[in-house]
Amino acid sequence: RGARLVTVWERNPGATDGPLGTAKTNRVGRWRLEVTAPAGSYYATVKKKAIRRNGGQRHVCSYDRSKNFRVP
Repeated sequence: RGARLVTVWERNPGATDGPLGTAKTNRVGRWRLEVTAPAGSYYATVKKKAIRRNGGQRHVCSYDRSKNFRVP
């Protein structure tokens, strides 16, 4: 879905994970975050979002979390 806010988090084992940055999805759901990230492990999340379409139909996009990915 478009216009979803994606947050990229840095994994900190033994501590609270910290956000690296945010990006918005385009109309087909793709996103890009351009930052200089230190080497480490990261993951991305999107919050649950309710969308009301024309005619009053309600669609709910659920929360999601990506698999961990590494920056060398």
